[in-house]
Amino acid sequence: MESPETVKLITQYRKSYTEDRQKRIWDSLFYSHQRLDILIITISSAGIYLCFETIKFQIQKGLVIEPIIKTAAISLLIAIMLNLITQWLSSKIHEYDYLIAEYCNDTDNDEKADCDEYIRVKEISIERTESWHKIATILSRVTMFLGLSSLVYYYCFIFS
Repeated sequence: MESPETVKLITQYRKSYTEDRQKRIWDSLFYSHQRLDILIITISSAGIYLCFETIKFQIQKGLVIEPIIKTAAISLLIAIMLNLITQWLSSKIHEYDYLIAEYCNDTDNDEKADCDEYIRVKEISIERTESWHKIATILSRVTMFLGLSSLVYYYCFIFS
């Protein structure tokens, strides 16, 4: 049987370990999300450049510009635009969160009910914005994949 002091120390250690682990996981998740955004922008930009170079080549050689190249360029451009929208939506989510913290820190105990109502209204806005953020993120990834797939298809089966 362990002493009460030992149990207390173990409990504090577990709590500290759990909080540290949770912070590391959150930091890793945030880093991964940032990297995905950077990759979408970079890969899509490179794909658009390749589309323009292909179109330029086709024009110089007097060839018909293949619709699949135009489709790829448009898909990649949409992927970038959707990614920018996700960044804006993410900013709005953080803004709402900040407004909640600011408002509730400035209120007195007498206004606590008002603070709860304010939080409820802002959390509805956060949930709605998060839904749009998820949709835009998925669409951004899908359109990037479609654009890249179109390019690969063109270069593997049509260009050769």
